[in-house]
Amino acid sequence: MNIEYLLKQLKMDEESSYFQKAQLEKPIYYKSAQKLCIHLRLERVLPFQVWRMLKDRLMKHLKCSVEIEISVQDMSFEDNLIKEYAEECIVLNHLRLHSDIHQGKMKISDDQLEDFYVLQEWLKRAGLKLEEEKEEAIFREEVKKVKAPKVTFTPEANVEKKKTYVPRGKKSYLPLSLHEIHEACENVEIWGDIFEIEMRPVGKSMLQSVYLADDDDAIVMKRFSGARLSEEEMNQLKVGQRIRAYGRVVDDSYLRTLVFMPDKVEVIEKKMREDTAEKKRVELHLHTKLSEMDGVSDISQYIDQAAAWNHTALAITDHLVVQDFPKAQRYLEKINKGRENPIKMLYGVEMNMVDPELNIVTHPNDTKLEEASYCIFDLETTGLSSRYDHIIEFGGVIVENREVKGKLQMFIKPPVALSAFTTNLTNITEDDLENALPFEQAADQILEFIGDRVLVAHNASFDVNFINDSLVRIGRKPLENPVIDTLDLSYSLHADRKAHRLGNIARIYNIKYDEEVAHRADYDAQVLSDVYLNMLNELKDVETLNDLAHFYTEACFSKVRTKHIIVFAKNKAGLKSLFELITLSHTKHLAYNGKNSANIVAEPRIFRKEIEERRENLLLGSACSNGEVFEIAHTRNEEQLKKVVSFYDFIEIQPLENYRFLIERNTIASNERLKEILSGIIAAADELGKPVVATGDCHYVEPSQKKIRDIYINSQAIGGKRHPLYIYDEQRRRTAVNPDQHFRSTGMF
Repeated sequence: MNIEYLLKQLKMDEESSYFQKAQLEKPIYYKSAQKLCIHLRLERVLPFQVWRMLKDRLMKHLKCSVEIEISVQDMSFEDNLIKEYAEECIVLNHLRLHSDIHQGKMKISDDQLEDFYVLQEWLKRAGLKLEEEKEEAIFREEVKKVKAPKVTFTPEANVEKKKTYVPRGKKSYLPLSLHEIHEACENVEIWGDIFEIEMRPVGKSMLQSVYLADDDDAIVMKRFSGARLSEEEMNQLKVGQRIRAYGRVVDDSYLRTLVFMPDKVEVIEKKMREDTAEKKRVELHLHTKLSEMDGVSDISQYIDQAAAWNHTALAITDHLVVQDFPKAQRYLEKINKGRENPIKMLYGVEMNMVDPELNIVTHPNDTKLEEASYCIFDLETTGLSSRYDHIIEFGGVIVENREVKGKLQMFIKPPVALSAFTTNLTNITEDDLENALPFEQAADQILEFIGDRVLVAHNASFDVNFINDSLVRIGRKPLENPVIDTLDLSYSLHADRKAHRLGNIARIYNIKYDEEVAHRADYDAQVLSDVYLNMLNELKDVETLNDLAHFYTEACFSKVRTKHIIVFAKNKAGLKSLFELITLSHTKHLAYNGKNSANIVAEPRIFRKEIEERRENLLLGSACSNGEVFEIAHTRNEEQLKKVVSFYDFIEIQPLENYRFLIERNTIASNERLKEILSGIIAAADELGKPVVATGDCHYVEPSQKKIRDIYINSQAIGGKRHPLYIYDEQRRRTAVNPDQHFRSTGMF
């Protein structure tokens, strides 16, 4: 995770100087303890007050217990710093130790060793080192035993009764949710679930800090023991309880945040989420915490919730792995004991499916590369969908005998207004299009320019599909020219490269690529013509288009785009087939990003043909927005959609919320367009007789656990990989809201 982003979320900008060059490693959420463990790498140890503030605000932000483990480069620190941390540990853990530390050492006796090791380990997690210094043993003469006379105590007649707190007069309290509290205020009523309790002595009293969270926010409630509140009464509050508290909000100078000081606290009954539908749904897309850096909840939590809702079945579909199958089976057996209607478990996995061949040439023939006449072109469009969007600019360059023979640039007037996003990306305005021809009138000029030449484009499937769908839309025949895709060709020529955008490839050949001018069709076509001529220099042993079509090795499967797919086992034979696919994906089909596999995290992939060979005992689902069904429904025509739908046994439709990020990123124009895309998927599935299933793509059980996943989304995984939902633009990242992907009841669809 970007540490600056985290500090902004915690409102700790003023403390950012202590976190310079800080690295936040993979957080781990422990379901049984309801605790998130975070590992920080810092240059030096944090001041105690900053450490305390960080922990407190993390717990309030995430609504769960937090353990911070810190490793530091600079191990030099003053005794006073260790003492501050040590006092905290001694108080919280009731250790039989003092905090007298000199030169990084503490004097202890043999009977204090166990407590010292607790302190030492606790300090180590804060980045501090403390050594022991044994006290010299002092031998005393044995004290003689003396038998004391038996004394009988008679209780006094008038024993003072324990005082109990009675409110001084009646008050009127204003009910507030925690996110509505922004400043100190009196006479407030709040509620929340307790997720952490700390007790520490303050003078002759005990201070109890109770961490509360409601649906939206969290706060610390503080209580002091005394005549009105005994320690026994304090201890009646437990983690997991829901309470209602009446009191005031004050500004805590120690924590530098608002805290709640109660007049009265009462335990109330938790209102659990219910599924009141007569016919219950079955969740077929679910991720546990074994979906690395993505899933939050344990499979047992999902099973408990399904049992509480009287669901008849539940699926497990972790990313790429099946390690949770045994635990799911054991826990299900435990839950089903005594149940009249046992819950069934469906065993599956979400895999990264690939078609391993590069599509370098479409419609290849025996035309020689050096003798071909090329039309190297690019398009600008109103969006990514050839089905729903429109061409607004064509730019092309004719190349023959390695020389430019002609150029064409023309604007095309779309039937819709340009969005602000399109204008910002392409610098094309409504004024540019005012006198432009619509596509049906511009088509002849474009087709004449193209002729029967070999087409060359970067990510050619996008550009050629756009032209062809636009032609079909006006009753014209699609192009059947040979097509060279320089993107796939780059994957083959520069397999060790991670980035293959036009600008990245241009820089390989020392071709200037101006990002300010880029995303204009004529400019990109000119740059691409220079790139392609340099590529030809590397193809000395490749003579024809047919030869070029096969210019790749098996290793190129690591470069093609993955398609998410859900694979279920129908039966025991299917379970064996599923395990075979998992084995292949983690051995033979591991995709490495880099020049070699040393110290690089690889991604398991599976070839489509491997699934097809074993599909007799498997059920295949279309997965999420990263699956090919949604991708084709969004970007291609109806016939292509039907073709990909036909491959699957069932088609998934997920809540609109799951796709919202695509609208926020301008991948999809609007919510209405999203509904149109999903309706198209349903129509294609109905026509082909494929069942359509509402799935949740769950990543946690309760809505309140979303913030844990937010941490994962903004964290950097091993090997520097980012979560698919991570937003690189800092300004947008601050305001973006990730999808709600909790376990949903039937009525929530």
